Amino acid sequence: MLKLASAECFSRAVVAELKRVRTAKGISQGALALATGLSRSAITMIENGQRNPTLIVCQALAAALDVSLGGLLRRVEKAAEQAAKARPDKTAARRARGV
Repeated sequence: MLKLASAECFSRAVVAELKRVRTAKGISQGALALATGLSRSAITMIENGQRNPTLIVCQALAAALDVSLGGLLRRVEKAAEQAAKARPDKTAARRARGV
């Protein structure tokens, strides 16, 4: 089970990936808003972390970007796992110091 801090990081990573896909495809926030039925300001707030999208909103965003939500989540999860492996294990470091 994800801890709250981890869940918030995961949520931010999902939104960052959605934004990355949007910009890579050259889609404006306005065009994405029209395709999803959300307002442009809602898209802006989601991308800036001022609003947390529901799973339904994430699905609508993914569909409008022509990507699968499952694939997007797998990419985010894989990136998170790689980042966690790259970070030194603080518990192991403490044990080595005898703390």
